[in-house]
Amino acid sequence: MDPACGAGDLLIEALQHLPKAWTLRERCDYAARSLHGWDQIGVLAEVARKRLALALLTSEAAPSERRVAPEFPNIRQGDGIAEDCNYSNVRLILLNPPFARTLLPVPQSWGEGVTSQAAPFTLEVLKKADDGTRMAAILPDVLRSGSRYNRWRDEIEKLADIKKIEPIGLFDIWTDVDVFIAHMVVRSRKRRKANPREAWQDQSLTPGGTVRLGDVATISIGDVVPHRHADEGPTVPYLTVHDVPVGATVTHAPTRRFAGRLHQAPFVVLRRTSAPTRAGGERLSVSIIDGSLGEVAVENHLVVVRPLDGSGLTCDSLKSLLEHPSVTKWLDARIRTRHLTKTSLLDLPLQGMQLSVDD
Repeated sequence: MDPACGAGDLLIEALQHLPKAWTLRERCDYAARSLHGWDQIGVLAEVARKRLALALLTSEAAPSERRVAPEFPNIRQGDGIAEDCNYSNVRLILLNPPFARTLLPVPQSWGEGVTSQAAPFTLEVLKKADDGTRMAAILPDVLRSGSRYNRWRDEIEKLADIKKIEPIGLFDIWTDVDVFIAHMVVRSRKRRKANPREAWQDQSLTPGGTVRLGDVATISIGDVVPHRHADEGPTVPYLTVHDVPVGATVTHAPTRRFAGRLHQAPFVVLRRTSAPTRAGGERLSVSIIDGSLGEVAVENHLVVVRPLDGSGLTCDSLKSLLEHPSVTKWLDARIRTRHLTKTSLLDLPLQGMQLSVDD
């Protein structure tokens, strides 16, 4: 079953895995009986039926066989997560849910407000499926690596055993979204409880004993949200992405009044917007904020990386480490979203750095 089948791409791919020894008649009979699909747009469901028929009739078959396309009565218009959508006896679910952002009508245990439509859709599919049903789902990478979806991932693990997480990269040349494939098996209703196992990330990316950025520095997102925070409080140096040239050591900054949290220089700043690399280049844009600036207000498009020892020399070392080519490779494997998360940066391994026993 494909609960959001569109024009039938995933179901057509499933046909390629039918036994090679089957005759065309056997293939057609099986496909008509066993392939199920739903799509809210009736024209797409009709296109899926036609494409499936064409895929069968143009596949390898005995020349003498009469080529009669099945009707595919189980590919139909409708909502794949509606109450009347029957999942009984479905053995395999192939899912590529809608990715559009949507407003949750009511707060959920895992989140509220605007979310990726793929999040609630995938949960509903797992809730409707029989125990033991296998599922392979193509999902936006933000669900795998975004910190705001931590509780969503917990909910998924209550409903299914995660067998494999497969980062893919860009969906296609027309869709600027990075995706992954989640291979899951629906849990028995008797075993539906929290069981976090960090299945969403490749643990080999940061081997045991590796020095991580979080071992040597604190990491925080800038606090100033432009046009939201009132111009009040003490007058302090104020950093925005426009005032921090990439690779530079910043010794001067404009000022503003700000009553919120300030950051004591020296420290390193990173631009929070950091899309996966497409054509080379480095993921991180690194700059140093000189200690002469004292306490600084930082806008929320910058990430503050402050060494635990508060040393300017350590800031120099961190800048060199964060500019190492291995960092981009690691980040592209760990998080393929447009914004860096604090969690991913805390786990970032620092190539060649060692900590003493005292550290």
